[in-house]
Amino acid sequence: MRAGCVSQSCHLTRIFFLFLAGNAAAALLAQARPDLSGVWKLRSTRARYSEIWTVKQTARDIRIRMDIKDDQLGDRVLDFEASLDGTERKQTVIGTPASMTASWDGNAFFLEIERQARPDLVLHTRRRLQLAAGGKRLESHTTQYSPPPVVKREEVFDRQ
Repeated sequence: MRAGCVSQSCHLTRIFFLFLAGNAAAALLAQARPDLSGVWKLRSTRARYSEIWTVKQTARDIRIRMDIKDDQLGDRVLDFEASLDGTERKQTVIGTPASMTASWDGNAFFLEIERQARPDLVLHTRRRLQLAAGGKRLESHTTQYSPPPVVKREEVFDRQ
């Protein structure tokens, strides 16, 4: 005689435990991703420039509101939303077309934004964001693809 389950209730018990194990693994994976929610202020060397991000992250999407005070290009508020699964979300920002893509790769969060700032100007940036200093700092490795030339910069935001 073979050892193991032969009854239907035994098979159902195994299926139930596999279901629980799968859900537990999914919950652990979701918990492993940092939560970027909060208010973040850019460390800026410019005297008359400030950038404050208000981030609201859920298990499925993220919303980032960028309040920018800028003596050179003018004050503005950019409000973006995206799904965390990497699909592009088209939206209107300051009355112009924009799109945002957001996704995780381990503990790094990637944010790609294209925005029609003017009829003759598309702004395209990709940021690699990562929490540091126990979640008190958000480090951004930014590549600006347009307008040309391609520019890379590193920025730091402090949790407020």
